[in-house]
Amino acid sequence: MGRKLWLLTGGAVAIGLAMGLLAFFVPSFRDRSLLVLLLVSGIWAALSLLVLLADARRKHQLVVSIALGLAIALAFSTRWFGFAAFLLGYAGALLFIATLLVLAALRLFRKKPALRALVIPLTVIVVGAGGLLLSAWSSKPAPPIPEQAMSISDEIKYIYDTDQADRGTGYWMIDPERDRIRLQRVKTLYRAGQITEPADQYNAALVYQHGSCADEFQVAYELATAAASHGIPPAGQLSMAPLTHATYDRWQLALGKPQVYGTQFLPVPSKRLCPPAR
Repeated sequence: MGRKLWLLTGGAVAIGLAMGLLAFFVPSFRDRSLLVLLLVSGIWAALSLLVLLADARRKHQLVVSIALGLAIALAFSTRWFGFAAFLLGYAGALLFIATLLVLAALRLFRKKPALRALVIPLTVIVVGAGGLLLSAWSSKPAPPIPEQAMSISDEIKYIYDTDQADRGTGYWMIDPERDRIRLQRVKTLYRAGQITEPADQYNAALVYQHGSCADEFQVAYELATAAASHGIPPAGQLSMAPLTHATYDRWQLALGKPQVYGTQFLPVPSKRLCPPAR
């Protein structure tokens, strides 16, 4: 069992590294690299889980089956499980690494730890990866920008709503082009000086935050700060982190500097400067 598990893990790591190098040297592949990584990690976790459950107790197999069934049901019946699954997958990966470190420490003391301790983190990863993919696949997203004329505020609100809907279902990983379409439209409105209302500034900041380079994140921060100075969003509104903090951290990381507020899941500074405007 142990040999099969390590072979699967080694193969998944090798594929992951290859995908990272491919994304680095082939910019056109970057849009799909997250999706490929998600597929690889999900398949690896599922196969590893099958290896561990092959001789597990029936009750353990039942618990895992219930968790997977619940994930499938939520993926098809809700519009938010894609985002929840993304968080679960991320937490599962951290838990898997932590469990491996504990198992390695026990081996140093010449103890024989049970590999079944990996069942929980692997189950969480499978639920996360599978739930995200199923949620995205089963969603029916609206067009990324409105197809009919609207007021500026209504148009920005529509764009904001489709952006958040894509995050909720995970569809942004399936079709990243939708983010670029939204951002391009908001850029046009911003450069024309038409984003002046605090609520519009907040909604536009969130769209800018889903850009790809430092200048876009800087605009996101400036818009979020302007909205916050007028009390948008209202105090007490549920949020993982203030948008001003999230946009500032993303901006700093894209400048090659460390984040300040600790809002980003991958806090690795990496210069991402925008190409010169044509």
